[in-house]
Amino acid sequence: MTDDELLAHIRASGDTAAFGELVRRHEVRIVTLLRRLTAGDRALADDLAQETFLAAFRHLARFRGESTLATWLVRIAVRQYLSEVRKRRPEPVEQLDEASDAVDLDARIDLDRGLAHIRDEQRLALVLAHEHGMTHAEIAELTGWPLGTVKTHANRGRAALRAQLEEGNDDRR
Repeated sequence: MTDDELLAHIRASGDTAAFGELVRRHEVRIVTLLRRLTAGDRALADDLAQETFLAAFRHLARFRGESTLATWLVRIAVRQYLSEVRKRRPEPVEQLDEASDAVDLDARIDLDRGLAHIRDEQRLALVLAHEHGMTHAEIAELTGWPLGTVKTHANRGRAALRAQLEEGNDDRR
C-alpha cells in the first residue's frame, strides 16, 4: 500500500496498527531530523518524534494532501521542536548516529559538533535547507519567520558552522 492508500484506510477505520506502519516508514527521517535539531540529544529527539506522531494521528483529518505525508510530518516535527525551544534551550549532547565509514563518521562528528554550537534558529534553517532540501520560502512558511529572517539565519548559520569546523580542524593539528 502507498502512504495515501494507508492514510485512507486509517481515516476510514481508525486502525492504529496501520498507523504504526506509517510511523515505521517515516520514523528514521523524523528522528534523524530531530536529533540534528536538538544537537544530538537523543532522548529529547525521541520524545519530540513521539509527540510528532501523536500529533499526526490526532490531526489526520487536517492532512489535505497538498504536500507529501513526509513533508507534513517534517512540518509537525519542526513545530514540536520550536515549541520545545521556546520552553527551554537544550544542552548540546555529543552523541551520533552509527555510520559505517570512518571518514564519513569523522565528517558527521565534526558536523554534529559544529551544529551543536550554533544558535537554534541557525541550526534549524541549515538543517531544513541542506538536509531536507527546503527553500527559504518553504522554511519561512513552516516557521512563520519572514523570508529575510530565514535568509539571515541560514547565512549566519553557515558562517558560524564554518567557523566551528575550522576551529575544530585547528584543534586537531
